[in-house]
Amino acid sequence: MFRQRAVHLAVIVCAALILAAPGPVPATAFLNQFHVFFGNLHAHTTLSDGSGAPTNAFTMARNTAKLDFLAVTEHNHSAAAHPKEAAVFGTGIAAQHSLYSKLTSAANAADDDDDFVALFGQEFSTISSGNHMNVIGASKVIDENDVPSGDFKELYQTFLPGDHGVRFIQMNHPWENSKAPGKNYGLEQFGKSFTKLRNASSQWLRTIEVINGPGLKEGTNMPASVKGESAYLKYLTRGFHIAPTADQDNHRRNWGTATQARTGVLATRLTRQTILTAIDKLRVYASTDSSLEVWFGVNGVVMGDEVTSSSRDLNVVWKINDSNESGATYRISAVVGRDTIPDEKTTTKLADQSGNGEGSATFHTTFQKLFLYLKIVQQSGGNSNDTVITSPVWITIQ
Repeated sequence: MFRQRAVHLAVIVCAALILAAPGPVPATAFLNQFHVFFGNLHAHTTLSDGSGAPTNAFTMARNTAKLDFLAVTEHNHSAAAHPKEAAVFGTGIAAQHSLYSKLTSAANAADDDDDFVALFGQEFSTISSGNHMNVIGASKVIDENDVPSGDFKELYQTFLPGDHGVRFIQMNHPWENSKAPGKNYGLEQFGKSFTKLRNASSQWLRTIEVINGPGLKEGTNMPASVKGESAYLKYLTRGFHIAPTADQDNHRRNWGTATQARTGVLATRLTRQTILTAIDKLRVYASTDSSLEVWFGVNGVVMGDEVTSSSRDLNVVWKINDSNESGATYRISAVVGRDTIPDEKTTTKLADQSGNGEGSATFHTTFQKLFLYLKIVQQSGGNSNDTVITSPVWITIQ
């Protein structure tokens, strides 16, 4: 059985006008096919520079944190081949590639249809060489002798096409590497052309962290904050089709419990295949609240989709449900931009909503092509300022 869980206005151009307040009967039926599942897509064990064994990570995530899914993503590089608890395996996968089977076997054993999804992968590169990127589903260790740290061009052009186990890749903590941001994810290798980087990575790139960590700290229920929305927008306004995630980057024995941050995935069922399919379709959002379920769509399509409209008046709909804070209030805003105008965006309040329920607004745009995602900020209740960032809907006006 499924485990169902229950502004600032920055106007750069005149992009939108709200024509109608939330309607009494929003057309949200198309969203009802999806359940919301919560998890994290970035964690470590002693197979790289973390703590514990993969079996410990999956067990804690499932039984203690009550996550629906967890991805353990070990560093592939030698700088992280010294585990915090060396007595467990002695070294990491970078130094002994055969140990990778400990992770893949643990994930396959922990994976349980309709109860828990266990994913595995690697975190490629070092921060100074171009930042970190998760490679989910890699069937073998990314050998530094074949794909040196920071050689994203080799990753995209040789390793990924040659490893048919890879399901998707993720940009990790994009605000890091402040000393050489031009290297991030291989941009410099592609002549600092975002178009060339997008074309090289788009077959696999699906997600970007807007929330991460604090991965190196002990403890539970630590604060989580949205650090990566500006980076998310940077790539969206340069034509990337990606979704935001909220991960913990655990290096200690606090998998899923370090913070309340969660990646929400809209899927039809809790299996490895349906979760991966939902991520592939970008039905994903980032949340600092572990129980805040959000559904969102435009003109009858769900977040992550593309839609063509004959009208500039767009029907934006959403549903909110939080079984832990049913009386909370939320400010719901639309963030809008174009994938041809770098860094241009507008943020427009759609509604204030009290409690769980549905809402809608008619959003008028002057753009011909645009993306629109929701930013939901809790205004009152037990955890005011909890934030949700959704994936966009991409819209073309005919």
